[in-house]
Amino acid sequence: MDHIIPHVCTTLLAARLMVYWLGKINAILPNPYLDEVFHVRQAQAYWNHRWQQWDPKITTPPGLYIVSYAVASLSTALFGKPVELSASILRCINGLVLFNILQLTLRRFFSLRQTLMLEKGEVGISSWSISLSALNICLFPPLFFFSGLYYTDLAALLVVLEACNVDLERSSFVDGHGAVKGSLRMTLKYLSLVVLGLAALVFRQTNIFWVAVFLGGLQVVNTLRSRSTECRCSDIQRIARGSWELKQLYDPPAAAAYIEGHKEFHSAGLHLPQMLYIWPYFMFFSWPIILYPWALKVWNYIGQSNPQGLTQLTSKIPRLGIMLSILVVMTLVVHLNTIVHPFTLADNRHYVFYVFRLLLRHPMIKYAAAPVYLLCGWTTIAAFNFPSADIFAEQISMTPAQGNESEESQRAQNKGSVSNKSSTRTSFVLIWLISTSLSLITAPLVEPRYFIIPWVIWRLHIAPLSRKKKDRPANEATVRSSVLELLPLLTETAWYLLINLGTGYVFLYRGFDWPQEPGKTQRFMW
Repeated sequence: MDHIIPHVCTTLLAARLMVYWLGKINAILPNPYLDEVFHVRQAQAYWNHRWQQWDPKITTPPGLYIVSYAVASLSTALFGKPVELSASILRCINGLVLFNILQLTLRRFFSLRQTLMLEKGEVGISSWSISLSALNICLFPPLFFFSGLYYTDLAALLVVLEACNVDLERSSFVDGHGAVKGSLRMTLKYLSLVVLGLAALVFRQTNIFWVAVFLGGLQVVNTLRSRSTECRCSDIQRIARGSWELKQLYDPPAAAAYIEGHKEFHSAGLHLPQMLYIWPYFMFFSWPIILYPWALKVWNYIGQSNPQGLTQLTSKIPRLGIMLSILVVMTLVVHLNTIVHPFTLADNRHYVFYVFRLLLRHPMIKYAAAPVYLLCGWTTIAAFNFPSADIFAEQISMTPAQGNESEESQRAQNKGSVSNKSSTRTSFVLIWLISTSLSLITAPLVEPRYFIIPWVIWRLHIAPLSRKKKDRPANEATVRSSVLELLPLLTETAWYLLINLGTGYVFLYRGFDWPQEPGKTQRFMW
């Protein structure tokens, strides 16, 4: 019963917030806005069985319109009343139906991973941690914002996550030596993966990198790992060295292979700075998760006179030579490959417009941003390898409940149980980086929506803030430790609510007019 309460509370909260957001949008903006004009018109064409009609300005496949047709048909069959697919109805299909399916999909992912972790004797995740993590992903500002509009981002993410869930289920049928436990069920899982992989391409072309390169790469690594020794790490220098030693070559697809509609504005090309812009993006939205472990480490060193704290903290910092080399590469990328899309500086309705206006204010600003990219990128990747069990062990060791163990034995035990089981593998981080790069560097336009899937995959695989039951403190330390465990998640929730409140208010109530389009309200958005 205790594990049900967190799930119910967070699910109802997310659903209520989405209902409120949809209600406000439909009341103030009943007609399609911006890209919704094309999406709504295309969905209405399919609903009227004009299957041959296609708007050439649409740059994504028709998956969302097919889903909308299916949901509307089901509603008509159940209630016996024809549905008129207005913008409001289509937004509700996107926001109410798909958004709540997203919540279930996320909780299923965490549940599957929890089962696999416990089977391997790894650190489990508390019910509140799972529920708050799922809630926060749903409240992720760009995702939450566009879930209230008729855009393709939510559906594209949903099918990728479902493929990840099936892949996790498939993993549960393979033991530690690579032996298949149930051949029939395994075959069905493989078939499901193929179907979901094809379905993912129907929603967004770049999904191929997540269902083929990402999941396929993980499958290859798991197969190789079952026949070799383990190696787990996400230190940035080992990632760089590992990718060099693997001598892998990854070729982006042909430029026009997955671009539809408006090819003159969305043609694929090499846009390497996308892999620089993504790190401040992650830091801005996820600083409660990224910085919290570092803050605790510093507190342990300063506030509790822990001499090992500084050593543990500095051990995670890459060598100066590696940092300088990466900084030089980033600076060269900025100098040689900075692309400013015509749409970026022509449309002041998007927040990216103001970011680039700042970067281009002086020729040296874009170079001065390189150290920021480096710092944000390093801390973001380091978050993969920052399981909190070692931090909790340091906190707990200061309490009477752990007074019978020496610091040395506790640290040795913690090191073995955490670094060998809870930290993320180098191979996973490499595959995630490769998939993210392929999905971004071929896009000339910088869009916050393009970073949603990389962020969600990253957020799902951040080391859980949890402890083994035997390591949990007793009596007066219990509340204190629970606060430490949930504080970053609650801070993240508050931060996302604040951002969503601000961007939602500006979108709905701070419209403005363009001189070239008098009487037509323009609105700020991601």
